[in-house]
Amino acid sequence: MPAFVTPLFTPITYARWLHMLVAAVFAAACTAVIPGLEGSPLRTAALLLVVPVPVLLVAGLLPRVRDAERAQARLLLFGGDAAVLPGGEPSWSARGRTVAWLLLRLEVGVAVAYFTAAMLESTVVLLSAPLGATDVVLFGVSLPAGRSPLWLALVPLLAVATVWPVALSGRLLAAGARRLLGPSPTERVAAAEARAERLLEQNLVARELHDAIGHALATIVLQAMAAREVRERDGAFVGEALGAIERTGRSAMEDLERVLTLVRGDPAAAAPAPTLAELGTLVNGARTTGARVDATVNGPVGVLSTVISREAYRIVQEGLTNALRHGGAAPVSVCVEIAADRLDLCVDSPLGHPGSPPAARRANGAGPRSGGLRGIRERVVLLGGEVLAAGPVGQRWRVHIRLPHAPRDEVAATTH
Repeated sequence: MPAFVTPLFTPITYARWLHMLVAAVFAAACTAVIPGLEGSPLRTAALLLVVPVPVLLVAGLLPRVRDAERAQARLLLFGGDAAVLPGGEPSWSARGRTVAWLLLRLEVGVAVAYFTAAMLESTVVLLSAPLGATDVVLFGVSLPAGRSPLWLALVPLLAVATVWPVALSGRLLAAGARRLLGPSPTERVAAAEARAERLLEQNLVARELHDAIGHALATIVLQAMAAREVRERDGAFVGEALGAIERTGRSAMEDLERVLTLVRGDPAAAAPAPTLAELGTLVNGARTTGARVDATVNGPVGVLSTVISREAYRIVQEGLTNALRHGGAAPVSVCVEIAADRLDLCVDSPLGHPGSPPAARRANGAGPRSGGLRGIRERVVLLGGEVLAAGPVGQRWRVHIRLPHAPRDEVAATTH
């Protein structure tokens, strides 16, 4: 289809045409009341452009009017595309842009209405030419009556000449609607920040599930494997392992319920997340897998804020989970150092212990450990800390994190 006739067969052209004519009808209704539509065409056009202005100035300040104009624009200017013209807050800036939009729609609508009327009149003149015996005058040009049937061939060209300016006017009005009815740059930034916040919340929920449930499942599997290996010769250890599996499962269920409560938007009803105060429970659960875990805490845990203590627990939990999953029964060392203005966390295990993955796979956080290290790094970045080590250090696999915290009283030392 030739490009110059495309607007004739595009539905959005006629929808926009209707949208513009509605503005002209509103102007005519206002003008018909006061002072009336009598007088010369030039006077009438001037009145149509001026009389509705006070009404539009007041209407544009009403939030409902902005909503209505957006709905009309989505339906008639953009073909019902709901992604266009997202609603913004009805600020005074937005209301000012609504007034500007109403004035633009009025001016364009009246101009298009006059143009449409003139072209319709010309079309009627051409169609009635074969019925008359006198010359036909079209746009000031006299067409001989004897050849009047030939002038019917001009009707399609006149249709194209009518639709093209209307289509261009519709595009102009659609561009104005995007700018005046859409969100301002400030509103766009606010919307982007809101989306980023939602994504961050989703990421936090996913990370909580990964850390809590992932650790619980890994520990349960290792506890079950350890119990199976010694079931014939160490019944006491099997009983202890089964008890640990039960406790770990209950803890995982509590963590899952807490995360689901947060997802439902009721943080007040969620159970408190574990902190470094529960580090002993975490370490004891790891020991039931058969691994030797040594944990040392230097400094009072109580001086830490709830956020720092909670995130530090998750970091240690993830580091310990990785050590148990990929180090087998290798001895693991956990060290927590609480100074006046910083918190150091270190989880250390042998790199080349039998049964663990090859060193090449474990280097630089590759292989199964990379996902856990990524989650740890995300937590550290959010807390303004730094990752001092996260990978092979000599013949050891070490995760060493340093987090800042507010200065407190003199630090004491305790060892677990």
